[in-house]
This record gives sequence, C-alpha cells and structure tokens, in this order.
Amino acid sequence: VRLSVVDQATQTPIIGLRVTAYDAQGRFAGTGVSDADGEIVLHLSPGTYDLSSPSVPGGWAMANPSQTIVVT
Repeated sequence: VRLSVVDQATQTPIIGLRVTAYDAQGRFAGTGVSDADGEIVLHLSPGTYDLSSPSVPGGWAMANPSQTIVVT
C-alpha cells in the first residue's frame, strides 16, 4: 500500500510522518514513515486496517489522525 501525505492547502509533502497499521482484531500490522516526497509504503495483506498517526512532525496538524482502509 502506497500512501501520500501532503499539506491540504499547499500540497507540500509532509516528511517524517509515522503511520501505524492495525488489523481488524487490533493487532499491529506494520508501520511506515513518510519520505521526502511525502510517501509511505506499507506491506499489508488483504484485509481491513486502522491507520493511525498520533503525532505529526514540524508543527503540522492532522485533519484525521486515524482512518480505516481496505486492502484487496
């Protein structure tokens, strides 16, 4: 799974954002950190995952600190 994290207003990539994935049973499934392009790669099997990012680098604010995704 490839995610992109950018500033909503400017589309500037957010570097160093850590995202953690948990499976439908709440078990840790993986983590990733955004690179210079604001991209995060998570290696997840098919299923439903809750993604969370409890802290944001550099004074950024998260509109949605957690989201649910489905990997097919």
